[in-house]
Amino acid sequence: MQAGRKGFDCVELKDRIQAQIREEYKGLTDEQRRERIRTALETSDDPVSRKWREWRRTTPSAAPRS
Repeated sequence: MQAGRKGFDCVELKDRIQAQIREEYKGLTDEQRRERIRTALETSDDPVSRKWREWRRTTPSAAPRS
């Protein structure tokens, strides 16, 4: 790395993302947070969400709670 030039800072990125998530969830109850996460997992097309939906379909104990 060249002197005086800063590379990618993964800790700074993590801190920025965590602050953004904290702001997004500010004022929500635990149940509201869980529902928002569940909705995102059910509707997103990212690989983690697809894997989660596959796991829910194939795992009997993963049935939605009432």
